[in-house]
Amino acid sequence: MYKTILFLFLILVFFACGNQNKTNAVSQSIDSVAIKAGAKEVSEKINENPTNAALYFERGSKYFEKNILERAELDFKDASTLDSNNVDYLFMYARTNYLLNKTILAATIYEKIIVLEPTFIDPKIKLADLYYITKEHEKSILLANSIIALDKTNAYAYHIKAMNYKDVGDTLKAVANFQKAIELDNNDFDSHIILAKIYLAQKNKLALEYINAALRIKPNDIDALFARATFWQNEKQYKMALIDYGKVIEKNKEYYQCYYNVGYINFETGYIKEAIYNFDKCVRMMNDFLPAYYMRGLCYEILKDKTNAKLNYEFVINKDPNYLLAAQGLKRLK
Repeated sequence: MYKTILFLFLILVFFACGNQNKTNAVSQSIDSVAIKAGAKEVSEKINENPTNAALYFERGSKYFEKNILERAELDFKDASTLDSNNVDYLFMYARTNYLLNKTILAATIYEKIIVLEPTFIDPKIKLADLYYITKEHEKSILLANSIIALDKTNAYAYHIKAMNYKDVGDTLKAVANFQKAIELDNNDFDSHIILAKIYLAQKNKLALEYINAALRIKPNDIDALFARATFWQNEKQYKMALIDYGKVIEKNKEYYQCYYNVGYINFETGYIKEAIYNFDKCVRMMNDFLPAYYMRGLCYEILKDKTNAKLNYEFVINKDPNYLLAAQGLKRLK
């Protein structure tokens, strides 16, 4: 009897262990999703050999290519569990978690990869990005510098350094690193357009050079077209500005800032009714954009429509009691 009990106990332990050895992804059904991803045959192989890490990675890659991220994440996790020192498996596991917004887990995995393989640049880039997003600027810059130490031609490392310096207010270092990124990769659109905006804010005419370079890379980019229109407006070349603002509006009729800027040009050139029309459009799209209300009030004041001028000034003051120009407008009306 004792032998029988012992035998049954051993059978139960065997099956329990067998179930524990089953990974998350092996239980994934061979359904329409697997067939669509081309993963049916790999799944069958996994069922025959459930401890083969390479098979999980192969199936996870198929799901990843088809953007079936939840299933890909399970497979990459299992591949990494079965072969915990394989940096390629870990990298795809981290990358998928990042895309699934599991950023803390992704960062932890990237950190492990860097310890295992200090010369693997891709996880350092991804982690530098994550540190930048979470405003851990010093960590991000240190990682970027470690990438540059391994590869002095890595344009993105300079770009991410520049982004960090820009965010902490070190404009000189930001500009120097954006310029270095462009020197290494002349098709780096983001560095061109951000550098253009920095010069635009400084009213530096170099802005146009970088805006045009950005438009060479992406000729129809709204952000770059708006920047060039703003440049022309700052230079009081209103005809050129209106052409570019028109191109932006043609591509995005909801770009409220364009209508405000066009309205401002109308105001500057004496077309007051046209200015009101554009400020109207602006506030319909962004109903708390106070500069448009103030300018509309000013236009009504010029047209001696005190009622509408007062309504606009009061709206601004109610939203922001410290809006000095609107307060001065109300004082003038009194």
